[in-house]
Parts: sequence; C-alpha cells; structure tokens
Amino acid sequence: MSGNLEIKKCSECGVEKELNLDNYHGNSASKDGHRNKCRICYKTERSALYHSSKKITQLTQDNDNLRNTNEVLMDKLDAYTKKCEIAETKYRETENKYDLLVQDLKNAGKWPVKG
Repeated sequence: MSGNLEIKKCSECGVEKELNLDNYHGNSASKDGHRNKCRICYKTERSALYHSSKKITQLTQDNDNLRNTNEVLMDKLDAYTKKCEIAETKYRETENKYDLLVQDLKNAGKWPVKG
C-alpha cells in the first residue's frame, strides 16, 4: 500500500476523507478532479433540494386550486347577486304597481277595501 494517500476536507461537514471516488464525486473543472463536498453531504443537499422542490410544487398546485375555487365562488356570487338584483327590481315594480292601485282606489273612494 502506498504512503501517498491524498486527503481532502469536505467544505460542508469539515471531515477529512481519503480523496477517491468512493468519498467524493468527480468534477473535471476542479484542480483535484473532485467536488468540494463529500458524497454524503452532496447527497443530503440534493435530497433537501428535491424535497423542497416537491413542497414548492405542491404549494403551487394548492395555490392554483384555491385560485380556481375562488374564481368559481366569485362567479357563483356574481350570479346570485344578479338574481337578487333582478328579484329586487321585480319586487320594486310590483310594489309600485300596488301603490298605484291603492292610490287609484283611494281616488275612487274605494279604499280601504271592506271585506
């Protein structure tokens, strides 16, 4: 066994490990040909990024669902409001007709109606 073992300190956890592909992923852009983080730290980081990405995706979908639900509810509220406005208009028209009828009966001396 050679006495020239290269050791590298992980930039994340600070643990010194033998510099080989078992401990560090390769990286042709670096001077020593390996990543700065050991495999364990790199895997932990990637896993955290993956799970946070999934959470962001789920939150985005939930937000879209809420937005769609809100739009549906607003459409229903608009439709209900229009129905209420129509009903109020019809009520006012009927009330006005009733008031005119009562006024005509009063003018004709037939009000109040006796039964």
